[in-house]
Amino acid sequence: MMDTISIADLVREGAILDIQDGNHGEKHPTAADYVDSDGVPFLMARDFPNGSLDVSNVTLLRRDVASKLRVGFAKPGDVLLTHKGTIGATGIVPNGFDYVMLTPQVTYYRTDPRKLLNVYLRCAFRAPAFQQQLAAFSAQSTRPFVSISAQRSLVVPVAPYSTQRRIATLVSSYDDLIANGEQRIRVLEGMVRTIYREWFVLFRYFGRQKVQVVSSPTGPIPKTWTATTLGAVVEAETGKRPKGGASSVEDGVPSVGAENVNGLGRHDYAVEKYVPRAFFEQMRSGVVRDRDVALYKDGAYIGRSTYFRDGFPHQTFAVNEHVFLLRTVSRRLGPNMLYLWLQQPETVQTIRSKNANAAQPGINRTILNGLPITIPSEDVAVRFESLVEPFLAAIVTLAKQRELLRRARDILLVRLFSGRLRVGTA
Repeated sequence: MMDTISIADLVREGAILDIQDGNHGEKHPTAADYVDSDGVPFLMARDFPNGSLDVSNVTLLRRDVASKLRVGFAKPGDVLLTHKGTIGATGIVPNGFDYVMLTPQVTYYRTDPRKLLNVYLRCAFRAPAFQQQLAAFSAQSTRPFVSISAQRSLVVPVAPYSTQRRIATLVSSYDDLIANGEQRIRVLEGMVRTIYREWFVLFRYFGRQKVQVVSSPTGPIPKTWTATTLGAVVEAETGKRPKGGASSVEDGVPSVGAENVNGLGRHDYAVEKYVPRAFFEQMRSGVVRDRDVALYKDGAYIGRSTYFRDGFPHQTFAVNEHVFLLRTVSRRLGPNMLYLWLQQPETVQTIRSKNANAAQPGINRTILNGLPITIPSEDVAVRFESLVEPFLAAIVTLAKQRELLRRARDILLVRLFSGRLRVGTA
């Protein structure tokens, strides 16, 4: 049996010790305060893909800047809830950090573990009844927003302590499996990127010793390789969506936008949009084929890429006008190699340096076709595709398993908090 208690009452009872977001006012950090390493994680709503915290690509804030902020210091174990823009995503600050900084989009909840388990509270935040309260409050603002004071009025189901432990253990087993899959994906990604650099940046591929190195427009390359431009070896096209977007067409065909161009095996289904099926069936370009590579062509994160293959993230879908679909037309450049080339920091930097429009960052088709690229001899290209294929296929398999686990966990949460599934109190 669960009691329904407001967050304000949980604070009064001492079960919740502190609630705070990262509203930094005029001191809010800017991009100039970000660093590539040795910084403090600066958590934003975008760090909660599919409704859960993922710190693998988190922005890092200079430590001296972070130390001068007044609020938003979340500690390991704190429960996180997004409340602005993206509403209702959750997480727990992982161990390994002294603290993390929050943006105004994220609130932390610090519990007394003797009265309220943090894992249980996160489960309660994910429950449909709580999410419905958040949706109702956020709909009252012009932009989705649930203030701290409004959050205090929300109610959560609170189970006896022994039941909290059972629910937390049960749901955590799914979360652990999901996290394990994420870790394996990251390891595989690191391995294929290393292989790519060994072969095509450092030229340390098998058989290299027998090939003479010559000069080229892109620098020294093996004599049997060719320095060319992307337009000579790739075809590109974009898609579109109906004017005004199509977020309300829930039974349409998925339309991937820039927000979901973020690496192989990464897809945030929670932010997905759709186009009507009749609209999709009339599209002449932008319909995704197996092994298409996608490039984010304009906006704040120009140069990001992903790779659609093996039915992930969907069997049938399209892209919008902010994404280039790239298809190789040369036997000397396979889709695996094209994707890994786009993932190289040097390639991303080159694309960003070609920005054609200062007001709205972006590259057009002419710039895309003119990007310099070095392609290997056909035998090297074929061997490379075969070598990395098992790694990339495994990443997609793990990504599919992760989505199945997420859906199973979410069904479990519904049953636990609706009373259809009881875990006992012994």
